[in-house]
Amino acid sequence: MKNNFVFLLSTLLLFLSCYTEDKLLPETQIVIRETLEKMAIENLKSWEPPFHEDIFLDPFTKSEDLFVVLDGFSVKDYHKWKNVVFESMQADRDQKFKLYKHIVNDINVAVLSLSSGVVTMNYTWDYITKDDLHYNIDAVVTSVFKLEKENWEIIHFNVSHGNEKLIQ
Repeated sequence: MKNNFVFLLSTLLLFLSCYTEDKLLPETQIVIRETLEKMAIENLKSWEPPFHEDIFLDPFTKSEDLFVVLDGFSVKDYHKWKNVVFESMQADRDQKFKLYKHIVNDINVAVLSLSSGVVTMNYTWDYITKDDLHYNIDAVVTSVFKLEKENWEIIHFNVSHGNEKLIQ
């Protein structure tokens, strides 16, 4: 009898916690949506000159939940991802671009629960080389966020770049 009561109570508590997650107040959804949108944009903008590796990496989880896909290349280890970021930003820095910016064309935020959400951004990477060649590359980045100890962390990150287009 006692085991049945414990089982019933734990099932009820689990049900109530799930029910509460599904019943996000509109005000809470707005706060989460705005927070995740701001974080995603700041993350993208940190990959612009003068390039801020630490700011870019800050929201990424250091846990085994991390999964990054960049144009088909994938990384599951934070330290490997950190090395890729530092090497890539240095390579961009070495190019000595005359112009280098990201233009956000569209952003969509889905609040899944009080502790999770997904942000997808369509953006254009706009740059001018040191030889005065002007290029655009359309890209999409999707970030899956999870709330951990009052901090939003990116646990999954997927970036796909289109073809480079010479602007005349």
